[in-house]
Amino acid sequence: MILLHGEITEASTKTFLNQIPDGPMSISIDSPGGDLFAGLKIYNTILNHPHDTSIVVDGVAGSVASVIALAADKTTISKTGSFMIHNALVPQTGGNHHDLKKVANTLEQYSNIIAGVYADRTKLSHDEAVELMNNEQTFTAEDAVSLGFANEII
Repeated sequence: MILLHGEITEASTKTFLNQIPDGPMSISIDSPGGDLFAGLKIYNTILNHPHDTSIVVDGVAGSVASVIALAADKTTISKTGSFMIHNALVPQTGGNHHDLKKVANTLEQYSNIIAGVYADRTKLSHDEAVELMNNEQTFTAEDAVSLGFANEII
């Protein structure tokens, strides 16, 4: 089983990619999230893996880790597990008002990409996903299954 625990970074993504098996893949997630681009690289790798993939959310699948958790053929969640979703964000920003408007527009585009993933891989519509992201929602295991973020509670 590949462990995807802790913050998602470029370094943790390289470590993850070096562990990809030639056959079926099983992944354990307990992550608050992290770098969006690193997370999307992991998501796409899992999504395009030619063999069966399964993910167990052992703790939290927060932020971009919630996106990664949706890439598998089957996602299960522990009874005490949770998902947390929100809009794309930038930890630090600088610049004048023109620069900040560009950053805001870019963040909105990435938020829409993530909402599209949620709409494609869960029971949510795009608009429902956007609304939940706007409110920075956390879901219990029961909520995660009900909304389609996970297939079952283990």
